Amino acid sequence: MCIKEIQDKCSVVNKIVDRFVNEYELDDGELSHTPSEVERFLISDAIQGLLVDDDFVKAFEEWRHLVKITHTPKELETIPQTTPVKLGTVIRVTDYPFKGLWKSTEEGWIRLDEDKINAP
Repeated sequence: MCIKEIQDKCSVVNKIVDRFVNEYELDDGELSHTPSEVERFLISDAIQGLLVDDDFVKAFEEWRHLVKITHTPKELETIPQTTPVKLGTVIRVTDYPFKGLWKSTEEGWIRLDEDKINAP
């Protein structure tokens, strides 16, 4: 992989982190808080630190693999197994870590890249 490819990948990751941090608000039903600019900077810095920590990345990859195998987004769980779903059905999942658009395929549900879908 060349330096340009690495920089491009880093740019994509940084944009995702920035978007997440800028949209982040704590709201657990009892407590809510909108982070200040300083708090957003600290959150972003902590995420960036985790992304370059080898132990975290390894543990995260192992966890992510298990989540893909053992968990289904709650919106998908609400579709009864006996209800046929037309191939190509797209739904929006609103809870993390499954937030995003999902499409039904012969192999099962796949996550769609919203940036590519919404591109002109």
